[in-house]
Amino acid sequence: MSRPHIDDLERTYLADCLDRKLFSRFVGSPVGDFRRFLAMPSEDVGELDDFWSVLGGPYVRRFEQRFAERHQARFAISMNSCTSCLTAAMLALGLEQGDEVITTPFSFTATATGLHAAGVKVRFADIDPETLCLTPATVDNLVGPQTRAVVPVHIMGNAGHVLELADYCRDKGLAMVEDSAQALQSKRGGRILGTIGDVGVFSFQESKNLMTGEGGMALTASEDLAYKLRLIRNHGEAMVFEDDPEDRIRAAVGFNFRLPEPLAAIGLAQTQKMGYLNGLRTENWRTLVDGFGQFDFIRPQRITNDYDGIHPYCAAFLFDADRAGFSRAQFAAALRAEGVPVATAFPRLMNENPLFRDSRDVTPNARTANYETCFGFFQIGYPNTIADMRQIIEAVGKIAACPDELSAWNEVEGVRPLVLGR
Repeated sequence: MSRPHIDDLERTYLADCLDRKLFSRFVGSPVGDFRRFLAMPSEDVGELDDFWSVLGGPYVRRFEQRFAERHQARFAISMNSCTSCLTAAMLALGLEQGDEVITTPFSFTATATGLHAAGVKVRFADIDPETLCLTPATVDNLVGPQTRAVVPVHIMGNAGHVLELADYCRDKGLAMVEDSAQALQSKRGGRILGTIGDVGVFSFQESKNLMTGEGGMALTASEDLAYKLRLIRNHGEAMVFEDDPEDRIRAAVGFNFRLPEPLAAIGLAQTQKMGYLNGLRTENWRTLVDGFGQFDFIRPQRITNDYDGIHPYCAAFLFDADRAGFSRAQFAAALRAEGVPVATAFPRLMNENPLFRDSRDVTPNARTANYETCFGFFQIGYPNTIADMRQIIEAVGKIAACPDELSAWNEVEGVRPLVLGR
C-alpha cells in the first residue's frame, strides 16, 4: 500500500514545533485587526509574524499560503478534516435545514455525513457508468424548488464532468462545492480541480496524495466565503457583533475545525513534494492502464482530466464478468490469494446507509459499479514502483489464463471488500 514520504524536511519542521511549543496558535477572540485578517488573501497570511492569530500559528498560515499558491487560489482555509470542510462550506453558503444538496452515492460516507452535519437534506443522483462521476443529466433528474447546491466528487482523482456541471449550476443558480478529497493537483481544461466551483475541499488523511495524518483544506475565490469559513472553523461567535451582516452572524457558530500546528508543519513539507509524489502515481497508473490493455475484461475508469493533470488517488478499473467468464468477487479473491491487495468499491452506496435510506433515490449505474464492475489499486503511490505494477499485471495474467477453474471456485463467500476511503 502507499505510505507517507518522510525525510529531513518533516523532521526539521516538527522539531521546530516542539522546540517553540507550537501546538496551536489559534485565538478565537476579536484581537487586533481581526476583520482585516479574516478577509486576507492566503498569499499574504504566511507573511504575518503574529504569535497568536485568528488565522492560527505560523505553520498553519504558511501551509495555507503554499497550498493556495500551488492551486492558483485566492483563499485556502485549513481544517482538521475534509469532512469538516464540507460542513463548513454548507454553512458558509448559508444553507439551512430543509435545503437540498445533490451529490453522488458512489463515495466514502463522509461526503454525505459532512453535508448532513450542516443540517441539509442530502439527495443522491446517479453516476456516469464510465467516469463514475455525476453528470448534468443525472443531477437534473433531482433538481427541485428546494435544491440549493451540487457536490460532485472527483472520485479517484477524476475530473469527470465538472466543467459541464459548473455551467449547469451557474444556469440554475445553484452553488457547486467540489469534493476534491482524492484529486490533488488534477486538472480539467487547464483549471485545477477544487478551484472551479464556489468552494473546493481536499483531504490529507494518511492514504491521500498529500498526507498529514488527518486534515483538510477548503479553497475559494470569494472573500465573503473565506471570511465565513474562517469564522466557522475557529469558534467564530466571539468575532461577530450585532452590527455585522446577518449572514456572518449566522455563520459564526462555535465549531472547532482548527488544524494543529504539527500537522500543518507536515503539510507544509508535503506541499514541497507534491510534484514528485503525484508524478509517481501518474507513472504507476499509466503502467497499469497500458498493461491491462491485453485483457478484454478490464477497462480503465474513463478519465477526463488534462493529460498533465492525472494524479490518481486509486487506479480504478471496470470489470466485465461476461467477457471474463467469472465474477468480480472471484477475480478479487484470486488476486488477494496471489498477494495483491485489491479494492472492490464501498461496503454500501451512501443512499443505502441507514442515515439516508429515506431519500429513496434510484441510482442503478452506481449500484452496478459498486457491486459488480468497479475495482482498484491503492498501491500506486510512494513507495511503489513500476516493478510493483508489473507484478500486479503478471498476477492478472495468471488469473486470466484459467477462467474455467476460477469460475468454479466457491471460496469467495465471506470475502469483504477493501474500502475506497477518503
